[in-house]
Amino acid sequence: MYMRSSNLYSNAAISASTCQTISGWNKWNDPSALKLGWGMVAVLFVLLFLVVFRVSTRSDYASLQLITRMAQEGNSDAQLQLGLAYRAGRYGLKQDDKAALHWLERSAEELSYAAVLVGDYYAQGQGSEPNPSLARFWWHKAAMAGDAKGWERLGMKPPVSLLRAFWNSLVHDLTMVFRPKYS
Repeated sequence: MYMRSSNLYSNAAISASTCQTISGWNKWNDPSALKLGWGMVAVLFVLLFLVVFRVSTRSDYASLQLITRMAQEGNSDAQLQLGLAYRAGRYGLKQDDKAALHWLERSAEELSYAAVLVGDYYAQGQGSEPNPSLARFWWHKAAMAGDAKGWERLGMKPPVSLLRAFWNSLVHDLTMVFRPKYS
């Protein structure tokens, strides 16, 4: 298949055109390649539409069954999702503050975000009577887990990290050591 030529570049050009002729397919002149390209564009457009508008290919009922089963088995993320579903009325559920509080409270044992939400529920009296002491309890629990919103709800600023505190004390100590002494 190699042709004799004095120029290396002409060999490459001849062999490329020969391969296109032998295979009988030239991708630049083939209209079916353009159709395939438009088909791919259409598929990507549909996938983009599904992602942007959050259209689920799975039924809401099947999603709800899966989340409920996982929540009952003790998965804190599923408990949070189920609590949020009851809170917003998603997956075909009716909005139910009592059920939302129940599932959020179960997930708040492990998740600080859920603890902040439970504190908000108790503070506003959603799903139960208003209880400021329980609200403070859950916000404190979230704050101790490192959640900034928990600190914010308690009316405090989050503490400075230990590394930053160590760095500040080190800089302070060094400035005291190397401080010029005036007489």
